[in-house]
Amino acid sequence: MTRAIAHVAQATSAEKGSPAFCRRFRRSLSPSRQHVVSTANLTLVWLNWNVGRVITQDIQQNQKRAGYGDQLLRLWRTS
Repeated sequence: MTRAIAHVAQATSAEKGSPAFCRRFRRSLSPSRQHVVSTANLTLVWLNWNVGRVITQDIQQNQKRAGYGDQLLRLWRTS
């Protein structure tokens, strides 16, 4: 990403209004956007993994199945 930004920064003042400059600028945006998407995805994976870990360790006390699930199924079946 840094290389792409440096590449755009090297443009001369004559290039700034040219289509070539615009193409170079657009090419530098794509890696930046991909980086943002990857970072957001990794953050969401980390968040969801930690939510599951907290549920397993703190609420279920490391049991394979939570007891409240059986109660919910019984209520759902009777309704």
